[in-house]
Amino acid sequence: MIHIISGWTKEGGSTEAFINLTNAFNKYNIKCCFYGKDNYPINRCNFKNITKFQYSKYDIIISHFLKPTKFDCKKHILSCHESEIYPLYKIQNLNVWDKIHFVSKWQRDYHNINYSNFICPNIIDPKLKPINHNFNKKIGGVIGSIDINKQTHISIKKAIEDNCDEIYIFGKITNSNYFNVYVKPLLNDKIKYMGYIENKRIIYDLCSDIYHYSLKETFGLVGAECEITKTNYHSNLHNFKVLSEEEIINKWKKEVIS
Repeated sequence: MIHIISGWTKEGGSTEAFINLTNAFNKYNIKCCFYGKDNYPINRCNFKNITKFQYSKYDIIISHFLKPTKFDCKKHILSCHESEIYPLYKIQNLNVWDKIHFVSKWQRDYHNINYSNFICPNIIDPKLKPINHNFNKKIGGVIGSIDINKQTHISIKKAIEDNCDEIYIFGKITNSNYFNVYVKPLLNDKIKYMGYIENKRIIYDLCSDIYHYSLKETFGLVGAECEITKTNYHSNLHNFKVLSEEEIINKWKKEVIS
């Protein structure tokens, strides 16, 4: 069995990625359970609170955003979705993991460590499909957590410069001071903060163009979603690769399970 255990299971890109990966493993008859202390993923995949985490020496553990820990199991994989907030070069005991999973080449180059690893992109929300954006006007969308790294205000200004008729902002406010100083003054009747919307299809049905000018992304999830939904993508970042669910599961089988 595969156990995915994460130190972050609130709303966020890594949480969505592990929900999709857990569901895909089980879909392909590979038993998998996702664990964390925050119950946001409950009812969206086979998820249990971290207090119920149990494993055997025959199991595979995929850990994320946790203090390096040695497990007596078949294999222990670090799935790294971060850059500077989880600096691998500072970790002395990398050998607690058998292998490290990176989500992009950019991320692997950033960490620049000499240790067994592989690159595999995240599974994109399987509910997303190509959309016929037959709009009479240009509707801009800004997607992502509201904080300085995402540069939400820059994306809004790019949409304004592109003469969008309306602009919608989607995402959880993770830095209220940044929101109040940089984003809130830009809001008006045509520029609206929509909050966090779990169903991505709703977002891409609403928008003809997406603006995403983040300082950095380990995996360009928004760009990948735009490619799948055929939504116009305006960004300074293009570090994403779209693989099918089956291709991604086969990669995990080759690198971890076999």
